This record gives sequence, structure tokens and C-alpha cells, in this order.
Amino acid sequence: MKRRDLAVFAVVALVVGGVGGFLTGLALPNLTAALVGIGAGALGGFVAVRLTSRGGSTRPAAPAAAAEPDTRELMARLVTINIRARTLGFPEAPLSRVETAIDLLRELVPEVNDNHPSSAVAWEVNRACTDYLPHVVGRYAALTGAQRAEREGEVASSLDALIGALERARDAVRTQKADEMSVAAKFIGARFGDASR
Repeated sequence: MKRRDLAVFAVVALVVGGVGGFLTGLALPNLTAALVGIGAGALGGFVAVRLTSRGGSTRPAAPAAAAEPDTRELMARLVTINIRARTLGFPEAPLSRVETAIDLLRELVPEVNDNHPSSAVAWEVNRACTDYLPHVVGRYAALTGAQRAEREGEVASSLDALIGALERARDAVRTQKADEMSVAAKFIGARFGDASR
């Protein structure tokens, strides 16, 4: 239950319970009867909130379908990643690789979402914007200066692998070869999927 639903439940249950307890107390003037009335009222309030919050159904709501990605939002994420890397003072080597990955994604995102929506390659390219690249940048940004110098080669290697995978995806999309797009998508997912969790 959401916080707002809990608040509504609490208010309704208290009001219904209080009214139920008051009416029961008038009918049977003793403490036990009043408490039973309050409990019954609270239960009634709970049932009322559950029924009204789910449109009268007591079944759980079906999960919402995943929305198609908004290309503008994905492009804005890339700008944010670039600004973050620049403002955090990334050294030239990692920064140039981040920007190369961003350039490839700026080219690929509109292409795959317009011409290959809901495909595996579109899914993985979009995840590169939302998960994979932000994960690499975020982990590097979280390091101290000494740790950054120590791990620069590892970060460069990860970014080089992502760039290579995106280049293969771009080539497959350009040539319209479905099997190559599938292979590129599987590689991106296998190489970077676990790393972003």
C-alpha cells in the first residue's frame, strides 16, 4: 500500500470505527461493546478503502506494461552523463571514451527506437543510456583521486568494450542484418547487464 493509501485507510478506519463504537456504546453502554464496535468499524473502514482503491475489485492490479522509451529523455540522459563526467574532472582518457560512447548512443538511440522498436538491439542500446554507461561513470566518479588513478585502466577497458559493442550494433543496424543485430544485443546484455546491477 502506498503512503497516501495508508493515510486514507487510517482516517476512514478511525472515523468508521469511532462512529461504530459510539453507536454500539449507545446501544449497549459498556466498554467491551464499545471496543467491539470500534474494531468492527475499523475492519469496515479497511474493507471500504481496499474496495474503493482498486475500483471495487479485491484482486491485485495487473502490473503496468513497460512504456516505450522516450528518445528525448534518453538523449537528455546522455547530456547529463557528459556534464557529470566533465564537472567531476575526469581525466582525458576516460572522458574521451565516455564522450565516444555518448556520440555512438546519440546516433543509435533514434535509429533503433524509430526503425527497430521493441527489438533486442533497441532494448540493449536504451539500457546502455539508462544503466550501463551511467553505472561505469558513477562507479568511477565515486572513487577518490588516488583510486581513480589506480583504476583508470580498468575503466578504460570497460568503456572500450562498450564502445566496441555499440560500434558493432551500429554496423548491424546500418546493414539491416537481423542476425547481427541480435548478436550485438546479446553481447551488450551479456557483457554489461550484470555489471550494472
